[in-house]
Amino acid sequence: MMTDAHLITIHTTTDIGTLAISGSERGIQAVGFVDEEHSVPSTGDVPDVLRAAVEQLDAYFAGQRTTFDLLLDWHGTAFEQRVWTALLEIPFGETRTYGQVA
Repeated sequence: MMTDAHLITIHTTTDIGTLAISGSERGIQAVGFVDEEHSVPSTGDVPDVLRAAVEQLDAYFAGQRTTFDLLLDWHGTAFEQRVWTALLEIPFGETRTYGQVA
């Protein structure tokens, strides 16, 4: 992942653990699990896209959402971006093998 001078990370607690959501006004760059003990509150202005991510994740975990419409700010090789695009095409509730994605 490329660094961004305006990268902000926020944390949200879900039924499956604490998630860190990182991004900027350009979009979300990463979502991952963090140890709640090491979770720190964000400081400064939180971009709308990060607030929207928390809202959409809350709705997802409440069973009220099956799709997301968030701005993504991907940083990766052309291959990685093709894989991520393919993963976005998998419908909710379905799975694919590595071979099928390839």
